[in-house]
Amino acid sequence: MKNKNTTKSNTKSNTKSVSKSQQMIDLWLKKTPINVIYKQMNVRYNFVNNVIHRYCRKHGVQFDTYNPKEQSKKSVILRMYFDEGITSYKEIAKSVDSHETYVWNCIDEYRQSIL
Repeated sequence: MKNKNTTKSNTKSNTKSVSKSQQMIDLWLKKTPINVIYKQMNVRYNFVNNVIHRYCRKHGVQFDTYNPKEQSKKSVILRMYFDEGITSYKEIAKSVDSHETYVWNCIDEYRQSIL
């Protein structure tokens, strides 16, 4: 009969284990966008978003999704149409990776607002 070892050995290393949530928070605090974090960690976007929101509420940190470096599609469309003089909805839609109907709606909405 084989002698079974009844004492369990500690297989954990001496290094501190960090949870996925803490890794997400650390990356976010280093100004890594959520869409990069979820792809890098191979988890759902909603999971990362919830972890960050929970952290912000708990620590009183402002959760700001607005990135002033990035322009919205709508502002790019209006700039291309009115400032750069590109009048082809198809050309604008292709350059901003959008549908022609969306381009038309953005321009029409802007025209209605200035009347």
